[in-house]
Amino acid sequence: MTPQYALSITTMMVAIFGIFSSLFINESNNKRKAKPFYISFYLLSALLLYIIASISKQDDPSSLIKLDLILGACVASLTLGVCIRCKAHGWEKIAYALAFLYLMLLVFDYSPDMLNFIFLASNFFICCWALLHRDTGPNKADFGFIITLIGFLCFMSVDVTSASHYSDLKYYIENKMLIEIIPLPAFLSGISIFILTSYLMDNNSYLENLATRDPMTNLYNRRALFEKISSFLIASPKLTDNPSAAIVLADIDHFKNINDTYGHEAGDLVIKQFSAILSQSFDINDAIISRYGGEEFLVFLPNTDTQQAFQLAEKARTTFAQSSMSYAKKEIVSTASFGASSYEFDLDVDNNIAITDEALYRSKQNGRNRTTQM
Repeated sequence: MTPQYALSITTMMVAIFGIFSSLFINESNNKRKAKPFYISFYLLSALLLYIIASISKQDDPSSLIKLDLILGACVASLTLGVCIRCKAHGWEKIAYALAFLYLMLLVFDYSPDMLNFIFLASNFFICCWALLHRDTGPNKADFGFIITLIGFLCFMSVDVTSASHYSDLKYYIENKMLIEIIPLPAFLSGISIFILTSYLMDNNSYLENLATRDPMTNLYNRRALFEKISSFLIASPKLTDNPSAAIVLADIDHFKNINDTYGHEAGDLVIKQFSAILSQSFDINDAIISRYGGEEFLVFLPNTDTQQAFQLAEKARTTFAQSSMSYAKKEIVSTASFGASSYEFDLDVDNNIAITDEALYRSKQNGRNRTTQM
């Protein structure tokens, strides 16, 4: 058994493992699926390796063009899968164009000696760009995927001659083929591991987001709010001898009237608008902004005194009062009331929130659209 044959069989088994690992990819949240392209990548990889293992010195050198054709389809499948997953539609079109150009150059035997390497480098660049510019940003597994691509490309740069450009089949089998096969097990294993891990990390982030975020506003929900406050209270004594914090409670004025007058859809839009203004106004370090319930919002401000909290609340209040929203050809203008207080570390969270709630109640009692500081 030759080293080439043994390596080919080993790598083929890795490719088959990649096919089965791709079946575990969950893309339930995506309209277009990348999974078929990943499966095609591994199937074509297995076919490529089968052909490599079957090549003998008696074969016609022109048969090597099959290797280049399958390699091109294999690389294109991987690139298209990455582009579809990352929603990189522009790069997806470029990947199709590159694959078509590569095929034409091979078929009409008008290909440069470095065609395979150029094609690999172009497709790997597209993969890296698409992953680095994902909507959610790349995760750690994506960086592992990128490193795998770059490592494989560096190894292949040792000899950039395309298989179909070898006229001496014996020389190709005894020299070039072994160089091409050696990195393939690590390359295919890395691709399999990092693709599957990246999807798992995305799914975990999605589930964590569902558990900690309000679906309408994407602010923290009550559960996440109390977890974040608890984490701060545990860590703060270790960071400073005199920790400080403040709480701000906000409530949209006459929200029931908005729902009754314009409908619940309009009310939802007002809540989204108000939550966006809160996020902009309290855009300071470590601010924990949450939808506390219904039209009520709570902001926990670590390392902030009451005066700072009051100023931030006033900024949010005036911005919201001066804004308007169009719905069903009508302008909706609303206001909000705020309460602010410093966090008393000798009291528990519920008692501190109760103090801030009293400040909010006074704002409403005194005419609404105001901030009261306790």
